[in-house]
Amino acid sequence: MPATALPPAPASLLDAHGQPRHGRYQGCIARHDWQTLPMTRWQGLLRPLRHKRWAIPGAGA
Repeated sequence: MPATALPPAPASLLDAHGQPRHGRYQGCIARHDWQTLPMTRWQGLLRPLRHKRWAIPGAGA
């Protein structure tokens, strides 16, 4: 499928109802934010526990 046949990329990843937009688009999406997706109660409670934190240990010489 030629690139000229694709519709332009939407302004955001989510539609007006908070659902992700699916499909193929031409161009870049201006705003990439998954934080506005609706979450279940358990997902909201467990999110702080699943947040990845990286610790880099220092090595002394």
